[in-house]
Amino acid sequence: MTAATGTHQDPNSRNSQLSRNRKKPATSTQNPATSYLARQAVSTRMTQRSALAKVAAILLDRLADPEVFEWHRLVYEDVVRLRGELVARFAPATTNRILAGVRGCLREAWASGLLEPDARDRLIYGLGNVRGGGLQAGRVLERREVDALLHACAADVTPAGVRDAAVVALLVGAGLRRAEVAGLDLADLDVAGATVKVIGKGSRARLVPLAGPVMARIDAWVGERGHRQGALFPPVRVGKVRKGRIGASAVWRVVARRAKAAGLAKTAPHDLRRTAATEMLGRGADLAVVQRILGHESVTTTTRYDRRGVAAARKAVELIELGGGDA
Repeated sequence: MTAATGTHQDPNSRNSQLSRNRKKPATSTQNPATSYLARQAVSTRMTQRSALAKVAAILLDRLADPEVFEWHRLVYEDVVRLRGELVARFAPATTNRILAGVRGCLREAWASGLLEPDARDRLIYGLGNVRGGGLQAGRVLERREVDALLHACAADVTPAGVRDAAVVALLVGAGLRRAEVAGLDLADLDVAGATVKVIGKGSRARLVPLAGPVMARIDAWVGERGHRQGALFPPVRVGKVRKGRIGASAVWRVVARRAKAAGLAKTAPHDLRRTAATEMLGRGADLAVVQRILGHESVTTTTRYDRRGVAAARKAVELIELGGGDA
């Protein structure tokens, strides 16, 4: 691969350059992207595969399978150009997530004997994270929007409406991730203690307390679902509760469909999680407590969910008392 110089190069010429940059013979037959993706959580694997496919398409000027792409043949000019194109196309957070995937593939290429250490270090140096800036992605729902979303679920008197109300309640009322909601089992619920055991990122377990309105919607759903063991949220088809488990993508569709029915702007499950964090912090919850509820490893991550904005900042500075009389 070679860097672009204002115009797209002939892919055949680029492939020829790839051959000249071949590293030592492979000691592993598995593609580095396959190894990298296998290390990712199930909830992020599809997202990162899509990110790596974008990278392959940028570098080859055509659609390409990231698990066939020859990561070990990248040269420094390639990664510099790639980083520049990502910065131009995507927000900083998205760019950094994609760059992390490429760095992961390069480390796997090195671990497999496809890439020398100095080449690995040189390429990773060219793939440093970009600094964030501008507005953060996503949004926080207003109270009327949350009400409208729940009313849209309640308007559907089928089991799907009851289930979706419980799903939305866990997202916005307990701050769960969509993959965490999909992964819940009935056995994870402690009705008497009003808590739910959640398995989060890195297979870390946490106990999340559930407020009365959330428990009420879960109780209503369990009444429809029945008390058999297994997934808390199985599929509902043709008005009947089926066997199995909905996936994280199904949770996304639930929110999108109910938001559309409620007449809301584009809404994603993570917007509901973000809303939960902002609501808790806005009502005076301790930051460390909110961190534990959300399952964040670092409190710094939790602060990025706080969207209280200028109004909260103004309220904070008005708490400061100044002496010395009038100005």
